[in-house]
Amino acid sequence: MAGVRRPADWRVVGADRLVSRGALQSMSGPALKSIPPCGRRLFHPALRAIAALLVAVALPACGLLSPGEEPVVITFTTYRVDYYSELAEAFHDENPDIRVYVRYLGDLAEGASYESVANDAGFNRLVAESGDVVPIEGGISGANLYECIRQGLLYDLRPFLDEDPGLESLFIPETIEALTWQGGLYGLPWSFSVSLMLYNKQLFDEAGVPQPVTGWTWDDLLQAAQALTDEGEDRFGFLDNTRRTNLVPLALVAQSGGRLIASSGDLPEAALDDPAVAAALEWYVDLVRVHRVMPVVVPGGSILDTLCQGKVGVWSQHPEQSWAIHSDVESFCPGPALAPWPRGEEQAQPLIVDAFGISAGTAHPAAAWRWLAFLGQQPIASGFPEWSALRAELERPALAQDRGITREAADAVRAAVGEAVPMQLEYGALKSVFAGLPEVYDGRETVAQLLQDAAQTQVELGTREPVVVDTPVPATTEAETVIIFVPGRDRMGGFEDPRAYEALAEEFRRENPDIEVEVRTFSGPILDEEIARRSDVFLGTPRVPGGQLRENEYTILVSDLGPLIDADPGFDSGDLLEFGFIVPPGYAESAQ
Repeated sequence: MAGVRRPADWRVVGADRLVSRGALQSMSGPALKSIPPCGRRLFHPALRAIAALLVAVALPACGLLSPGEEPVVITFTTYRVDYYSELAEAFHDENPDIRVYVRYLGDLAEGASYESVANDAGFNRLVAESGDVVPIEGGISGANLYECIRQGLLYDLRPFLDEDPGLESLFIPETIEALTWQGGLYGLPWSFSVSLMLYNKQLFDEAGVPQPVTGWTWDDLLQAAQALTDEGEDRFGFLDNTRRTNLVPLALVAQSGGRLIASSGDLPEAALDDPAVAAALEWYVDLVRVHRVMPVVVPGGSILDTLCQGKVGVWSQHPEQSWAIHSDVESFCPGPALAPWPRGEEQAQPLIVDAFGISAGTAHPAAAWRWLAFLGQQPIASGFPEWSALRAELERPALAQDRGITREAADAVRAAVGEAVPMQLEYGALKSVFAGLPEVYDGRETVAQLLQDAAQTQVELGTREPVVVDTPVPATTEAETVIIFVPGRDRMGGFEDPRAYEALAEEFRRENPDIEVEVRTFSGPILDEEIARRSDVFLGTPRVPGGQLRENEYTILVSDLGPLIDADPGFDSGDLLEFGFIVPPGYAESAQ
């Protein structure tokens, strides 16, 4: 970093503190909200770049773009930053008047458990305020649609979709229905989740238990599970492997004859005191507490090993957990076979979705819609396990082959979608109840108490407050200073993927428009000393790069940051990890 091109006076203005990466990693979503909007401004270019790397992407960007300026900047929040950053670039190529800033969703829930997020209604507001386009969850990856509609956190997309009727026809109808309330549409689906039911043929035959047939009921499943359970052998008759989405208890609620969400009213209202809902959840809990046919924790810890070793008779699973329906499953895990979905008073196969919606606080709804419509038409990348909500993807003749599953399994998924009852709102209304079920299993809570607590929370969230999206402003002026940053390398000498640092550099430029950070990597072997000579800031090893002029005389190729830090009494380095550098003998006395 020696020889920065444009030395400058440096000082701190604005915020009164800087937070290190280590401190950020220990923060929860609410703690992150307390960070000042613009962080601190360090006017020494290189030190500002180092500070930006420490703070990473957790600092919210500052201000909104003034009307008429180009390009319009919108924020998109997701867990898959690298993947969507590439899509954002492709979108910008087609829409040069819009720039999409991709933000990491994990910053909002750093260190938070599934249970804490499920019970924290404020998390939905954090998501809605984090971007113009935000994720709606069908597992644990975004905002709760039920609470978002009740709190007015999402934009109604129906007027946009009505202007583009061809777009709606691209999606599986049930996935659109899942995001609809009273004629309003609050998201575009990305993927869907249904559940398959499977069983171990060998266990059924050995125990003389009749195999599942079309029309079998949950009581039939229970009887089979009781016959197959052997606690001495650590074998269970049933395993619910859909606990991320809770599709089995949702099915019991849907098939109970009760109605959890009233179909009238401006806002969805869950009837959490409906006896049928409580009875359905009690039946599910009794699989653990009374009948002891379902484990709370998978025996042995590995679901694959447990099922392949014949430790479970019947189990539910998502289609994306493809090993049990793999076209070559018999070669490594003999026995799994598809079973019909059990019936209750009504036939219902729950379906929920992962989706994206537009925050009600966006200042750029038209630009956000263009990005969202672009996203909605993208097929899911082949490396992702999720099932696309696009109708054409589900109907493809080569679906089974491309996913490596049996044709029977692909047909079962299609049949499940055909019989599906969209339950996104019900899922959201019961999410805190589902998260509390482990406390019911061990006797600390009851189903009735969980439902009562959820009903009380529903009452407390009856008021609405405005939502404001914290959207960054891009730098539009030419930078006075350009510095070069080189990412770190792995043990084989390969450089880290520069895209994450390029995103940081863009955010840094928005806060420091007079400085541009160019992220650079090199091909072929290169020494740290050469990297130091060809860059202003770089990530290196503990060994300090330098050159030996003569015996016991060295030249050091990095600058000492001590004087810069010491000159700034407001720079708090106390939370940074101490680090031991490797230096040559006599370095302190002879370095130049």
